[in-house]
Amino acid sequence: MKNKKFLLLLAMPLLLVGCGGTSSSGSSVTPSVSTTPVVSTSTPESSTSVGSSTSVFDPEEGAHLTIAQVKLLVPNSNDETTKKFYVTATIKEVTDATKGHMVIEDETGEMEIYYSFSEDGEYRYGELADLGCDVPGEGDEATFYGILKNYKGTFEMEDARIQGCNYVPPAISEYTEMTVAAAREAADNDLVRIKGKVIAVTKNASLDSIGALIADETGSIYVYDDICSQLSVNDEVDIAGRKEHYISSSEASYAEEFGY
Repeated sequence: MKNKKFLLLLAMPLLLVGCGGTSSSGSSVTPSVSTTPVVSTSTPESSTSVGSSTSVFDPEEGAHLTIAQVKLLVPNSNDETTKKFYVTATIKEVTDATKGHMVIEDETGEMEIYYSFSEDGEYRYGELADLGCDVPGEGDEATFYGILKNYKGTFEMEDARIQGCNYVPPAISEYTEMTVAAAREAADNDLVRIKGKVIAVTKNASLDSIGALIADETGSIYVYDDICSQLSVNDEVDIAGRKEHYISSSEASYAEEFGY
């Protein structure tokens, strides 16, 4: 007989979804630790030519740049850096609060942020806001880190990480242990802890395990998180997560029809 595994899984935001019903997303119980990067503070100059000698603007990885210097670094359409840099500026406008698209400005000009994340890269801007984090908004100054690009004449930082902005998960003592049935009925954003058996593992198109169906004697609930790659059918687990109610846009009309 195959030995059963018993796992205590305290995941970074899980999505626990009740079969045919509710869902829940959870968090790790180990606070993330952010560090302040040591970066170059030199101010690179633009390319200059003296006779046959040319000085090229080529700042070191991790240098702090002004927006004007960003434009010197990627002057032509489709130019893109292989290095990552820091830009500190004021958020002029948040154009997509879910994806974290923004327009930022400093005294030298404006540029765009195309997707933004927590400093550790674990959470998208919109997820941080949903989790109650103090994320920078319009009028706030922030430091961004990422690659720089000239997209058809638009200067932008892609997949920017917002420095000093991280999600610190709750301690395990803040989660309430309950049955699966009770977790299905819990309010969105409640911190719940369930014990049960894995009865199915789901995969994406790349065959990566992205979710698991957990059951006890009261019912079943779906867990959506990368941590499910550690699970196999018949594993007994103890999982803490944040309850969420998830309905995809393609299923919204059916959910409304059936009162879900």
